[in-house]
Amino acid sequence: MRRALVFALVLAGCGLKAPPTPILEGDEGAPVIQNFSWEHAGTAVRFVFTLAGGKGGVGYEVDRAIIDPICKCPTMWRRLFEEPPRASLRGKKIVRLFRLPEKGIVYRFRIRAVDADGNASPWIGPIEAKVREQ
Repeated sequence: MRRALVFALVLAGCGLKAPPTPILEGDEGAPVIQNFSWEHAGTAVRFVFTLAGGKGGVGYEVDRAIIDPICKCPTMWRRLFEEPPRASLRGKKIVRLFRLPEKGIVYRFRIRAVDADGNASPWIGPIEAKVREQ
């Protein structure tokens, strides 16, 4: 009787009753942007970086805001570009060029890495740039 009670308690105890999940090859933890650099290129801004980590692949998101010329305050962030997570992007050097559409407007950019499970790195930025007068 006592053994049956102990057995019932063990089966009904707390915790998830499932086999352990294996660690898949290539899963390196949280997504991260490494070796990030940027430069102002006249009428564009150029980002250079490497992606690492991420479960099921890694991608990145770039947002942009505009500094309002009247109040000198930033507008809401808007998604400028999104690269979906892929395993082939892990460790690859990525170079992206984003155009600055209007003269006299200050643009703010931010960038982060994301993985297939929805995990995201902290934002890098804000990075400010505007069209340089020639």
